[in-house]
Amino acid sequence: MIDVKERIELSAGLAFIAILAATIFPRLMVLGGLPTTDEGFYAYQAQVIHSTLTAGEGLPNDGFLAIYPMLLSWVFEFTANHFVLLRLVDLVVAAVAAYILFLVLKRESGSLFGGALISFVFLFIMNQPLFIQTGFKNSIFAAYVPLFFALKMTQNFKRDEYKGWGYVGILVVLAVLLRETFLYFFLVATLSAYIIGGWRAF
Repeated sequence: MIDVKERIELSAGLAFIAILAATIFPRLMVLGGLPTTDEGFYAYQAQVIHSTLTAGEGLPNDGFLAIYPMLLSWVFEFTANHFVLLRLVDLVVAAVAAYILFLVLKRESGSLFGGALISFVFLFIMNQPLFIQTGFKNSIFAAYVPLFFALKMTQNFKRDEYKGWGYVGILVVLAVLLRETFLYFFLVATLSAYIIGGWRAF
């Protein structure tokens, strides 16, 4: 029999292998690639936000507020290649999202190995250059973090649970703010709250 400590170590080991092989390694392979269109737009927004903040002017008054570039604007405090730095930060964010996804899939599959295998398959595809280009294409992986965490929270809810759905709502809204195309997840989460927890959860 595997005791609790060994099970935790095994779970951490499988998660690390899946994330390393399916998320970190594919992104490191394209880390030094040429700038891409979407990446350049996001990097420019981060640079402008950093410029106005350091000048004491607050956030820019024109255009729209991009949450993810705002959160990453501190990168321009450093003199290294900013494209590479932004890709590295996005890599860390993607790894965090990948770990939460692993935890969700481990619970859903009821198996450590099953969770690791399913995670590997999906994460490997999600982190291909076709979708991420050189690693900082958009804010989708940042939005995955609160979205997957919200999903992880609901796995522990009981039928009469309703208070926790408020936190789920906050997390899903944060995901939508980071990636507006995730708006339909808000509708799914709201419907799920009603089905699982009733009117009070809704």
